[in-house]
Amino acid sequence: MPNRTYTCAEASIPHADLVALIRAGDLTLGIGNATADAIAATPDLQPKLISFKPGSPLRNRIAVAVFGLSIVLAIIDEWWHVLFGLAFMLMLGKNHRKLNVEKILAAAEIDPAFYERHRALGNWLYRIEEEKAAPFLK
Repeated sequence: MPNRTYTCAEASIPHADLVALIRAGDLTLGIGNATADAIAATPDLQPKLISFKPGSPLRNRIAVAVFGLSIVLAIIDEWWHVLFGLAFMLMLGKNHRKLNVEKILAAAEIDPAFYERHRALGNWLYRIEEEKAAPFLK
């Protein structure tokens, strides 16, 4: 059977079952990028059992500084320098977001309280086969 993506409104999987399904390779846990950004920005939503450090603000400052330098170079020298600065800034931003999502998903597997708190908020996405999801469907 093909995998299907379920939201917390459609399926409710307790932490113990989640870990067992992930380790068996039957389930992939997911979260939306906007939700991951909100968790990374709000200390109350972050996991308590493990130390969670969102992507480095230094990396963001470097990206903005490189973009600013590319604007200056575009004004002084050639206009296309700004394209390289923009591409660099976007690349770092995308990498930053991906790291936050990976850290949050790893924390959900390790920290039951964190997982259950966000399950109650409806933040998780589950990718699982329909027949294996049947016991957990609402």
